Amino acid sequence: MATDTTNIPTETTGIAHEGDVERATLTQGVTQVQLPAGEPVVRIQVTPGETIQLPFPQDAMVARLDDGNGNLAVRVGDITVILQGYIAAVGEADVTLLDNTGEEIDVAAVVAATDPNLDIQTAAG
Repeated sequence: MATDTTNIPTETTGIAHEGDVERATLTQGVTQVQLPAGEPVVRIQVTPGETIQLPFPQDAMVARLDDGNGNLAVRVGDITVILQGYIAAVGEADVTLLDNTGEEIDVAAVVAATDPNLDIQTAAG
């Protein structure tokens, strides 16, 4: 006796898998950086796959990567946000940075456009 396989749905597994991925993305959310009053430096520990929204506009940002400690420092005016463990986190999964309007930041472009002689704090201290 032969088995009729012409009506077996093949896309069911794919649909369930895609739905699971969507739910994981939706539940993770966005980490919004809060600036405490009077604090010129804010430190945020970065985790792989995280989306972080910075509290300032992209066009005013300068940034520096520190290979020694793996941090990314982003500065606007007198405020610096140090993203601790950024390089290690990006090595495991994409980390997305957003500006204050929710637009994705091209980190490489911001770092490349930053004057290398500019003094930006990249570590605790």
